[in-house]
Amino acid sequence: MANFKTNAGNKLFIALSPDTAISDDGSINVSAARFSEIEHITALKLNYSPKKEDKVYYHNNGESTSITTGLSKSLSVSIDFDNSSQAHQYLLSLLLGDVHNVNNQVIMLEIHTISAETNKFVTVSGKATINFKNHFPSGNADELQKLEFDILPQDNKWTTTNTPKTNSTQAHTGV
Repeated sequence: MANFKTNAGNKLFIALSPDTAISDDGSINVSAARFSEIEHITALKLNYSPKKEDKVYYHNNGESTSITTGLSKSLSVSIDFDNSSQAHQYLLSLLLGDVHNVNNQVIMLEIHTISAETNKFVTVSGKATINFKNHFPSGNADELQKLEFDILPQDNKWTTTNTPKTNSTQAHTGV
C-alpha cells in the first residue's frame, strides 16, 4: 500500500453533479452539488499575476483576435492518484472525456489557517475550469500515479464565507 501525502489542514472539494449545483441566478446550491473531497494533495498553490498580457489568437481563415488580459488567478493542484477515491475517479473521467466538460465545474476550498474569527475557517466556492497539466501513468505496480491540474475561476460570482469548524466536510458531502 502506498503512503499518500496530504495538505496541511486545507481541503479541496469538487462537485460530482455540477449541472445541478448551479442555480438559475448563477449561485452555487451546496446541498445539490454532492461535493467529494479531493484527497492526497501534495501541492496546493495560488497563482496570481497583476500583469497585463497581449495575446493574439490565430484562426483557420487567416484572421486573428487580439485580447488584452489583466489580472489572472488560478489554483495549481498536484495529487497522488487513488482509484478508490470518488473525486479522483471523477477527475480522471474529465481528463479522458469531452474537453467541453472541464468547463462549468464547481469547486470548494476550505482554508483552515486564515480566518480572523476563532473556531471558524474560510470557505471559497464557485464555478471553475479544470486545466490538466500533467498526469504520470506508472509502469510499476508499486509506484504512485500523479495528477497535476490548474483550477481557473470562471466568473465573478465566487463566494467566501466564514464557516464554524463543526461544519467541516460533513456539511459539504453529507457524510
